[in-house]
Amino acid sequence: MKPIHANLGINCENFNALVEQLQFAMDKKKDPFHAQNKVLAVLAPMHRDIITR
Repeated sequence: MKPIHANLGINCENFNALVEQLQFAMDKKKDPFHAQNKVLAVLAPMHRDIITR
């Protein structure tokens, strides 16, 4: 994850916007809350490698 995102200049605000859009899309699709949590639980630890600025 880290090498792929290293030169993209993603900051905390960008990452949070992605999470918000992902939640919005899952809500719109009426994905169950527990399924949404599973997706976000996989994504959350990756923030250290994705946020590079």
